[in-house]
Amino acid sequence: MTPGDILWRFCGTILLAAGVWRFLRELFGADIARAFLYASLFTMPLCLDSLRNGQANMMLTALIVHAAACLPRRQWWSAAVLMALALGTKPLGVVLLLLSVVVYAPLRWRLVSALAVLALLPFLFMPADYVLAQYRAFLANMQVCASEAEHRFADIGGVIRTFGWELPTGISKLVRVAAGGLTLGLWMMGARRLRGTFRAMWLLAITTGLTDVVQPS
Repeated sequence: MTPGDILWRFCGTILLAAGVWRFLRELFGADIARAFLYASLFTMPLCLDSLRNGQANMMLTALIVHAAACLPRRQWWSAAVLMALALGTKPLGVVLLLLSVVVYAPLRWRLVSALAVLALLPFLFMPADYVLAQYRAFLANMQVCASEAEHRFADIGGVIRTFGWELPTGISKLVRVAAGGLTLGLWMMGARRLRGTFRAMWLLAITTGLTDVVQPS
């Protein structure tokens, strides 16, 4: 393992731990040390596989947690930049981005700006034709993922294939649209009833749950 691999894993771990600490500080105040210990016992073991393998999921999760922690503090620019970085780390970051702008209106134009900078930034370091080729490959990969037919555990189609059945393409798309609508409904319903840190935690819970379900194996 090279020093860069070690540094990558270390940064992901520290960034995630700091994000958890930010949430708990708002809820537990002076008793944060005890709360952080218990929270770490529950959260960190779930990340061990990603940490050991050096996967981008660790960094993605850390950025999502920090972005959500910025929302109750009205740190809109920080949240927008972190969401853009999460999307740049892994396309699954789009889940938090799309859900957050429905309720947090101040994020909308800031996210557009942050994403524009993110899209233009690679042109400063690589030739334009190479960057454009990478973007085309990204779009092609997203289309492939949308029509994935593998037998995966984190996909309703994979579950159905376990029993020897296959969802037609049209029905599969309808199921995905319905699942997206249900997720949006749950987020909006919770957002109307919750405020501050609890609203952000609800968004985080829905985002990470949906991200875990749709990520490719």
